[in-house]
Amino acid sequence: MTDWKLLSQYIQTSSQEAFAALVHRHSVWVYSTAARIVRDRHTAEDVAQAVFIILANKAHTISERTSVAGWLFNATRYSSAHALRAQRRRTRHEKKAALMKREVIEQTHDPAWDEVAPFLDQFLARLSPEDRDPILLRFFERASMSGISRELGISEDAAKRRVSRAVGHLRSIFLRSGVTLSDTAFGAMLLANATPAPPLAGLPNPTQIMATMAALRIAKGALLQTLMPKLKVAAVALVAVSGLALGLLWFSPQQRASLASLGLTEAAPNRDAPVAKSPQSLSLDGVRPGDGIGLLRLRMTRAEAINTLGPPEKSSGGSLQWPSRGIGAIFTSEANPRVATILGGELDPWKSSAALTQRTPEGLGIGSTESEILAIYGAPSRALDSMDAGLPASRFLSYWQRGIEFKLSKGHVVFLSITARGMSRTSYFPQRLRLLWAGAVVLIVALAAVALALVLRCTLGAVAA
Repeated sequence: MTDWKLLSQYIQTSSQEAFAALVHRHSVWVYSTAARIVRDRHTAEDVAQAVFIILANKAHTISERTSVAGWLFNATRYSSAHALRAQRRRTRHEKKAALMKREVIEQTHDPAWDEVAPFLDQFLARLSPEDRDPILLRFFERASMSGISRELGISEDAAKRRVSRAVGHLRSIFLRSGVTLSDTAFGAMLLANATPAPPLAGLPNPTQIMATMAALRIAKGALLQTLMPKLKVAAVALVAVSGLALGLLWFSPQQRASLASLGLTEAAPNRDAPVAKSPQSLSLDGVRPGDGIGLLRLRMTRAEAINTLGPPEKSSGGSLQWPSRGIGAIFTSEANPRVATILGGELDPWKSSAALTQRTPEGLGIGSTESEILAIYGAPSRALDSMDAGLPASRFLSYWQRGIEFKLSKGHVVFLSITARGMSRTSYFPQRLRLLWAGAVVLIVALAAVALALVLRCTLGAVAA
């Protein structure tokens, strides 16, 4: 009966006889593989017990397409690696590493095998399942060609070819590491030494699995280790989603609305914002909060602004200035810059600039008083007093929802700025800063994922210890 039929019988009926047959068939080479890795008889015994405990617990997850021998080989490697880590951890904690003496399994005196044994399981893991399974069946399980053909569902001739090809592939890996043997000699050496001794009496009883505490710890650790890659992926996804959510919450509703008007993002409508008049209903000669001043409008490209107002009289970095008109424009830092803020009035460092004559539909503009602004627009979104050295005291009144900000000096408006509704000139978040912020979020997410992975690894070690 094939491995899958025995395993299927155990899954469906909890047949202890079927499980006993699997243990009897594979226990020898499972123990020998563990012994080669951990190089300690008692630890190898615990690993062998742990492997079959895992098989009993995870049998329902193994599909018909999966080779039972291949699955047991991987489980043996995981469990052995976990046992070695636990052993090193105990050695460090007890501070007796220098005094520890391992009971090393007696090695064959075949010099060639001494070169092969330390790397056999590592190199075997590099093979594809199509090559690894025939080697496990032939040289570890010591199955006949007819048994291999039944297990793999192929003819005996095909089984011989599969085994020969697999041995050749494994031998080529050893050749690159300096072991030079013919295919025949290499296969004979595997057959003679791959499973040198039967498992000890401590292997689990198939009818009543009574494992030692060490075997239970190794089994638990190995089961958790198989989940580690999935836990890492889930952790990274969770942190990434959290970072994205925090990024969306970074902007206030007013800022999201302003970015939407600049074409940078899509924002939900702000129900609290006052209903603004359509630009078409406003005079293009006046100051239009949230839209523009005169013919200069927000979101115009640099070329459009120059075509509208003519060549700039001054230009510096991301801004253009027309002092004779009392107007300036600040652009976004995108590949195709657009007007993000329009300035008007007596604005330093403009010298002897003409006062802006245009006014808002409500009659507010250069020269208006704070009381007039408050009487028409009400309380501002933000009021800020500025005391810059060498400059006269000034006061800023920001109306973010309307898209306008006033600067007052000596109680009168000396200049104003037009921005997208929901954002003031000083709170504009340019493209360059947004990219820096996005990079910082990615870095934080990566560091958090690494930290979470380390915490999970330490937790697994603590659980298994």
